[in-house]
Amino acid sequence: NDTYGHDAGDEVLKTLARESEKILRTSDYLYRVGGEEFLILLPKTNLIGAEIVAEKLRFAIESVDFPIVHKLTISLGVVEHLQSESLRQLMIRADKALYEAKNQGRNKVVTHQANKTQRTKMIEWHDEFNCGVSELDLQHQTLIQKGNELIELNGINAPKDQIDEILNQLYGLIESHFIYENTYLKVIAYPDAQSHAQIHSELLSKLRKYMKFYQSNKLSTSTYFSHIIDDIILNHMLEEDRKFFSYIPKSN
Repeated sequence: NDTYGHDAGDEVLKTLARESEKILRTSDYLYRVGGEEFLILLPKTNLIGAEIVAEKLRFAIESVDFPIVHKLTISLGVVEHLQSESLRQLMIRADKALYEAKNQGRNKVVTHQANKTQRTKMIEWHDEFNCGVSELDLQHQTLIQKGNELIELNGINAPKDQIDEILNQLYGLIESHFIYENTYLKVIAYPDAQSHAQIHSELLSKLRKYMKFYQSNKLSTSTYFSHIIDDIILNHMLEEDRKFFSYIPKSN
């Protein structure tokens, strides 16, 4: 506002809100709580999942060309609501994490954990995820297992080479899984097989782009694997894939 005027500041706030909504899900809530501060509530997400969403937001905003001012970055503080914790206590912890992110040089995500020893698995396998095709179920379970390994390594700040090894394994597993699934859906004459294959193609294209940025140190580890965990395993594999379950022949 001081440099470009209040009109420019208003446009930045509007653009920031629009770009954030592209990342957030319908179950999430975005509020402006004053000045240039926003509050995001993720009721269906644990701490690790919230970290991933925050990294996706940080990277997305960093890539935006804002009106008049062009490039801006954001800092984010991430907390998980504790049982019996008041809203005021929650906001104090969120503010603490936010200001720590700013003090670390901005364009950062900082998480405040009440108990740093508690790191829960982000993805759990449930019976309803089974489609009844043994090979597909095995592939899905393997992807979830590797995804959880990645989350755990990142949570304990494991060496980069260990994280890279799992990332490379996941890339190969995802690519081969999509090929197998595309073929199977054609065999059972799934009516949306073509559009499903197109979704696979778009997910892989984005994954290749993220991998290239990551390898050239232009993308953080968290942002790279958030596409794998959030977009591919959670949103696609555990939601989009379930749409074809009813078309699987009973003999499977």
